[in-house]
Amino acid sequence: MHKEQKKSSKTSTKKTTVIGGSSDYVSESSTHQINETNNSEIIDYKYLFDALYAGTFVMDEYGKILLVNKAFESLTLYSKHELVELNFNSLLTDKFTGELMGIESTHNKANTNLHEVRLKRKDSKLIWCIVSISKIEKNQSGKDVYLAQIHSISDIKKSEEKNKKDKELLNYLINSIPENIYVKDINSQFIYVNKSMAQQLGHLYPEELISKSDFDYFPQKTAKKLYDDEQEIIRTGHPKINMEEKLISKKGRIRWYSTSKMPWFDENGNVIGIIGIGLDITDLKEEQRKLKKAKRLAEKADQLKSSFLANMSHEIRTPLNGILGFSQFLRNKDLSVDKKNRYLDIILSSGNQLLGLINDIIDISKIDSGQLRLNCNSFSLNNLLNQLYVYFKEELVRQKKTGIYLELKKTLSELDTFIVSDELRIKQVLINLLSNAMKFTNRGSIIFGCERIDQNLTFFVKDTGIGIKEKLQSEIFERFRQVDSSYAREYGGTGLGLAISKGLIELLEGEIWVESKTNKGSTFWFTVPFIPGQKPAESPLDISQISINWEDKKILVVEDDEFSYQLLETLFEDKKIKLLHASDGLKAIQIVKNSKNIDMVLMDIKLPDIDGYTATAKIKSIQKKLPVIAQTAYASEDEKNKCLQAGCDDYIEKPLKIEKLQEILEKYLKKK
Repeated sequence: MHKEQKKSSKTSTKKTTVIGGSSDYVSESSTHQINETNNSEIIDYKYLFDALYAGTFVMDEYGKILLVNKAFESLTLYSKHELVELNFNSLLTDKFTGELMGIESTHNKANTNLHEVRLKRKDSKLIWCIVSISKIEKNQSGKDVYLAQIHSISDIKKSEEKNKKDKELLNYLINSIPENIYVKDINSQFIYVNKSMAQQLGHLYPEELISKSDFDYFPQKTAKKLYDDEQEIIRTGHPKINMEEKLISKKGRIRWYSTSKMPWFDENGNVIGIIGIGLDITDLKEEQRKLKKAKRLAEKADQLKSSFLANMSHEIRTPLNGILGFSQFLRNKDLSVDKKNRYLDIILSSGNQLLGLINDIIDISKIDSGQLRLNCNSFSLNNLLNQLYVYFKEELVRQKKTGIYLELKKTLSELDTFIVSDELRIKQVLINLLSNAMKFTNRGSIIFGCERIDQNLTFFVKDTGIGIKEKLQSEIFERFRQVDSSYAREYGGTGLGLAISKGLIELLEGEIWVESKTNKGSTFWFTVPFIPGQKPAESPLDISQISINWEDKKILVVEDDEFSYQLLETLFEDKKIKLLHASDGLKAIQIVKNSKNIDMVLMDIKLPDIDGYTATAKIKSIQKKLPVIAQTAYASEDEKNKCLQAGCDDYIEKPLKIEKLQEILEKYLKKK
């Protein structure tokens, strides 16, 4: 008996038991042994198999499931009876062959194959799993048997998917941001850039910048400055926030950035690179530059205007001082005739000076508002130049500047001297330039003239005066600008003459400029288009030979200002002309209706009730041939044309000049 037990015991050591209780997976000796035992060992193995935390199952080489544990049932939601005899591929969304599953590849090998699969549960829900498959033994039929364990990784997959989406979203956001975002390693080489940064450096794709540095894109000096800043951050661990960086590319393109650079730490707190964010502020810098320039110009304009107002006050009060002061002296009954005449000359000169100042202010205002209109006619340019020569020759004597030689250079032929342009405005510009030449020249010469060059007339005024500093030559044509704007300046003037001249020449479609050297003199040039004109026909009637009996003449003065009427009354007193007075347009119309023997009407334009234009039209409808002469303080060529269009026969501006009024009286009363 002892020997049999020993033999039996020896036999049991040769059994090859596979996990489970199916006879398909147990050899003959083991089957015999099972029958002879109480199966307690097999029950323990089943318990351990079911107790495994991971879903575990056994399948053959074709994927047919032979045995499952409870964890696999829980994972798939199928029962053991439903799972056994199913093919593992039927539980998967993607069908795999045995080779793809790694089953055949494990033949005669001891390795384990891992696979990531999507398993379809009984409730149709898909879960991601990791499957490990190992070959364990062949059964009695010679078939391979495989042990598989499966773990759900759906939560991991969800996390990975979420991380992937978060990464994609973050990458999208970073690449959508207009700021330059980049990461550099400890050697200041790019390891990440966004699209904005790539485009700024001339690349389509950010990957093209990886492993490159600023030395690949910027001149040595610029790149070295960027490198040193970044290495300081890496060395100290201190960020640099909102720095303004001026970056000049190798092609010379300048861009401005507001940049913040921060150290990049690893998990141990060591600096392993830098993270940079840069905002392109080039447009902002340009706007700031423009604003600063505009502010400087505004401050400069404000200073010029303040200086102009102070200067204007001086220029107005000076002639007024002469007018009011010497007018008081004329009250002295004991004043000699010589003194009286001298004082009257001063009053007249001061009045003309004040009138010129007012005209300048009106002209610059009209030029600025675009209301100044040209009046172009045919005239002789040589005659105009001759008149100016005579006038300024006398001015040199009057101002006691005998050390200045005045010369006129005329190069125009008799045919070219007649041109079509605005004679008054060309004369005005030449007077401004010649007056300045006289003002700033104490000795030497003043030479002026005109020559034809192609289709332009080029005028010049050359002097040997104080000259103009080069930095001021581009500014002297500005409003209120003078060579010396200080209170202690030696020379007078409003600073409007050259600005007016520039505006007039531009209206005439010409150009004006200056060439000057300090203490050596200046030459002002301007051009106007050459448009040939015609010599005016001579008047067939010489009215100067007709005598006038003033006692027979009756003039209606339409004037609402009492002092203006008294002035005319005084002027006509010695001629014994009979004056009729109307203080408004309605009275004037009524007087013309009732009087048929009126010789002339002097019509003020600005009147109460009915203005001078309307009154003139009514009077002309009553007596068409009655001369109506407009007299107005609205002194401009436009106003003159407006008066003529309203029916006035002629025009005289206020303040009235006796010579001009005398000329008009002779012209119209002799004809009558």
